[in-house]
Amino acid sequence: MNAYENYLAGNECLKKSDYISAIGYLITSNSLEPHFKTYEKLFLCYRAVGQIERAFDCISCSYELNRNNDKIALEYAEMLAEYKHNYAFAKEILLNVLQRNPLYKPAEKLINTIP
Repeated sequence: MNAYENYLAGNECLKKSDYISAIGYLITSNSLEPHFKTYEKLFLCYRAVGQIERAFDCISCSYELNRNNDKIALEYAEMLAEYKHNYAFAKEILLNVLQRNPLYKPAEKLINTIP
């Protein structure tokens, strides 16, 4: 299977909450062709199984591959604030999101909860 086929298989496993199988497919997909959406799906899987450091690494990679995706930026900022207590960087990311998309309510809501 190619990278996209592995991504699709991993996404189907994720929808069924079969996180371990999804992780296998998604890792294979990224080894063939790294993509920000694949890293985001890995983030969701690792977070669901309680592997927070791996989840953080994946959302960080996803953000680095596509800094202009508002949802990815929001998830990354949330992890920065909640698990790394890096409030300043989380706020900076959210301010960038709101600068390009002032109506993005999830970013507005999150930034108001960060100390």
